[in-house]
Amino acid sequence: MGNAYVIGSGSHNAFKITPDGVITEIIDSTGDGLGNTLNGPWDIAVDDSGNVYVTGFYSDNAFKITPEGVITEIIDSSGDGMGNPLDDPWGIAVDDSGNIYVTGSKSENAFKITPSGAITTIIDSSGDGMGNTLNFPGDITVDGLGNAYVIGRSTDDPEHTGTGHNNAFKITPDGVITVIFDIGNAFVGIHGIAVDNLGNGYITVRVSQQRL
Repeated sequence: MGNAYVIGSGSHNAFKITPDGVITEIIDSTGDGLGNTLNGPWDIAVDDSGNVYVTGFYSDNAFKITPEGVITEIIDSSGDGMGNPLDDPWGIAVDDSGNIYVTGSKSENAFKITPSGAITTIIDSSGDGMGNTLNFPGDITVDGLGNAYVIGRSTDDPEHTGTGHNNAFKITPDGVITVIFDIGNAFVGIHGIAVDNLGNGYITVRVSQQRL
């Protein structure tokens, strides 16, 4: 379609910009207008039908905005409603089947939300369950086969304290979790992940500097 979408973290809104340069606000701090507010939008995704998905970092939720402007909260701080909360949602992605994926940075987990609204925790702080933990997950992406990829960020991020791992996991639709990248407690920060049609993953890292 050629439309661009931009979030304003400090202004608590998101905009659509058409190829002709027409700019429209598609969501603001009022969220869905039903008491579910949008505070600190952090990431945005768009599906093939033009539906837009936005995470609210400080409001602990995520929204879907249809091309007609209908806004729906698709997940809130209660997470999957089974004791796995969503805290500080960071990344969001959508697959070809309309499933949405959201990471909880502070809750150290990631969720899958089906088109019917069923919410499932696909990974938590235990990571792969083999000692490779997931700490402060940020970006998330998904490939054409429905595999999700999520990064774990180290704690050189000023918003967090404690220990953490710089790593990335692959989660299959069947729930098999595999570490695909791991540099442990190295003094760098992983910031983004992408995957191509051949299943190759690409990760961006930021090397921190100390003044001696």
